[in-house]
Order: sequence, then C-alpha cells, then structure tokens
Amino acid sequence: MLKIDKRYSWRFAFSLAVALAIIVVRQIGLLSPIDAHVYSYFGSSESTALKIFTETASLYSFSAIIALLLAYQFFKLRGFKQTLLDFISAFILSSILTLFIKYFTAVPRPGQPVVTNSLFSLLSDVYSFPSGHTSRSSVGAYYLSKKGKLWGVVSWIYVFLIAFSRIALGVHWFSDVIGGIAIGFLSGATVDLLSPSLLEIYRVIFRKRVIRQQNIREK
Repeated sequence: MLKIDKRYSWRFAFSLAVALAIIVVRQIGLLSPIDAHVYSYFGSSESTALKIFTETASLYSFSAIIALLLAYQFFKLRGFKQTLLDFISAFILSSILTLFIKYFTAVPRPGQPVVTNSLFSLLSDVYSFPSGHTSRSSVGAYYLSKKGKLWGVVSWIYVFLIAFSRIALGVHWFSDVIGGIAIGFLSGATVDLLSPSLLEIYRVIFRKRVIRQQNIREK
C-alpha cells in the first residue's frame, strides 16, 4: 500500500498545479511574446565563462556530484542518509519528466528548425521546453534549502543564474527555464510526499545502510 507524508500534500498539489499551468500557457502560445522579447534582449551570447558556468548544472556534472556524495557517505558513515537518497530520487524524476515533456511538447530551441518526433529526438534532447539544466539546479536548491536559510538563498540564486545563462547563450526560451524551475520543485515535492514509501524501498535496496533523517523545520 502506498504511504504518503500528508505534511507535503499541499506543497505537491500547488507545485503540480503551477507546472501544469506553465505547460498549458506555453503550449497555447501566451508566453511567446515574452519569450521573443527576452531572447532578443539577452540571447546569443558567446561568453566562454557562461558556457563553463552553465555546465555545472549539466547531467554529467550532477551525476558526478551524486557519485562523489554516495562514495563519501558510504566510506564515512557505512550507509546513506535518506536526504541524499531522496535528492537522487527527485533528480531521476525531474530528468524523466523533463525528457518526456520535451518530447510531447516538441518546442524547438531558439534559432533551430522544427524537428519531427522520433525515438532519436527523444534520446538526443533536441527540444527546448523545459530546461533540463534549470530543472536539475532547482532540485538541488529544493534540498539545499532544507539545510538552512543561507543555503536556501545561495542555492536559489544559483538556479536563477543557471536560468539566465541558458537564455543568454541562446539555447532556451524564457518559458523553458520557468518550466524547468517548476518541474524541479514538483519533483522534490513529489519525493517528499512519497517519502514513507520510498524509505521502505531504500531499505530493501540498501538493507540497514539507510540513515533516516528528519528535518526539524518541517516537522
């Protein structure tokens, strides 16, 4: 039987409503004038610094960070903290949601031609909406915010800088990064909602190596 943490019901419902609203508004074209205006003002930068910075939120960078955190906790604690496993679950969920939303909305990247839907387009990440970099950084900020206000402020500033870099480099529209933030937050809220059930799964996979943690501020 599926177990949920009712403390997160409203957060999940709110984040789901926001994400769906952004998808609908984007698809019916209401954000197109804003996208065009923002892109014309900020887009097409060739900054090497921006290109390096934006890659800190790439799939490869986040995967490497996760691998290092897992290795660190295993060797230091002989186990894994539930918060890290929840973060990984949200990271995976956001990646899946981003991939399939891109495929079904099929929004071309700025300056790129329309690509016909195919298995290649699904796997090659040719579409624009939502931004994967922004959704991943949003997941990171969601969990870092639980560590305290300073972590929260710094991590969300990072999210907005990543969002800006994606627009400035001309690889995403404004609506893409807004959608990415919404998907990242929704992924974190979903994992929090399902945390009791996920804990049981973690314990099956890792046996007694799961270290349960409760965030005092969210009790």
